[in-house]
Amino acid sequence: MLQCRARLSGLLLIGVLLGLAGCDPSSRAQTTDPAIAVQNAFASQPMNVPAANMDHSHIPVALPDGVPIPTLSISVSRDWMSGLNLKLHTENYEMTIPPAGLEMDALMQPSLDADTGIAEGHAHLYINGEKIQRIYGHHLHLPATLFKPGLNQINVSINNHGHMYWTANGRQILATLYVNLDAEKLVTHRFETYPALSSNDGGMCTRDDVDKA
Repeated sequence: MLQCRARLSGLLLIGVLLGLAGCDPSSRAQTTDPAIAVQNAFASQPMNVPAANMDHSHIPVALPDGVPIPTLSISVSRDWMSGLNLKLHTENYEMTIPPAGLEMDALMQPSLDADTGIAEGHAHLYINGEKIQRIYGHHLHLPATLFKPGLNQINVSINNHGHMYWTANGRQILATLYVNLDAEKLVTHRFETYPALSSNDGGMCTRDDVDKA
């Protein structure tokens, strides 16, 4: 059974900030909300950079009132040839490429599906604190070359069309896994702020776990 409580692992800054809390309510008493910690870490980003050249993935965009909260869980399995296969599980979120021709002002706003009214956008993948790529679908192969021996962190955020990370109730919507490709048990810990999945075997944090924390 997977352990839902994430521990300080000595990885890069984002790993430290996101891995501090998990499903065990006792872990919250010893640290701050990891999503808020990430926001604070990037709050000092210089603001005199032209908007078109800024890395908007460090800027939050709040879900508008009345819009269903997107949920996000991630899972991995070993690829039969090499590396891992990553799957994104989402609800109330439309994964799509950005529309062509959007002006910067439009990119900086919450992006909503015109038909359903739910949030839309894409995802960003980080491994061991380094941004790897955008994700526009629910399945992605992760080559073995992306990982180091021992413990590794996989982090996924969901982002609007301007690459700003989505927040709900002041918390970033994200999912984190700690994996060890050298161990028999691949996933060692996980943390998810708004999980899309629960598991009968305790392998995935449930929404109740997060609410208790």
